[in-house]
Amino acid sequence: METFKTYLARMQSFETEFFNHPATEELKDLEIKVDALRNQIDTLRPNNYSELVYTEYLSGSILKLLVHIRKLRSYE
Repeated sequence: METFKTYLARMQSFETEFFNHPATEELKDLEIKVDALRNQIDTLRPNNYSELVYTEYLSGSILKLLVHIRKLRSYE
């Protein structure tokens, strides 16, 4: 369960960074970090239903953030 909390904390810090309106070059770096975290989350193997729900929540949330970043970068 600690892994899930760690990933959630990292995702929330990325969300904060995104909503603080980073500069163009920072958006690219943020996209790379968020994509790497998404890949890590995709490798999680939940041991029970609770962990499965948590994994799905993390996966969906990180994907939404990645979509927002890419959408914003497309306007540059």
